[in-house]
Amino acid sequence: MRIQEIAAMIPPHEAQLAVAKVFVALGSQFDWNSDTLDQVAEGVAGAHPQGLPSVFDQDDEAVKFWDEVTW
Repeated sequence: MRIQEIAAMIPPHEAQLAVAKVFVALGSQFDWNSDTLDQVAEGVAGAHPQGLPSVFDQDDEAVKFWDEVTW
């Protein structure tokens, strides 16, 4: 699968909200830490396309899928 195919699966409004949430998470902390990563993950979760393996709590098959996505 190509990254463009994944992008096409994400509704535009949810993608915009996810990026905005990531900006807020990164911009609101002077020193990034594990809480920052949690906030970024929360922002991304809202735009995760249905039918694709999770990017959270991955099993071997999910890691293999995401590793094989081409740019």
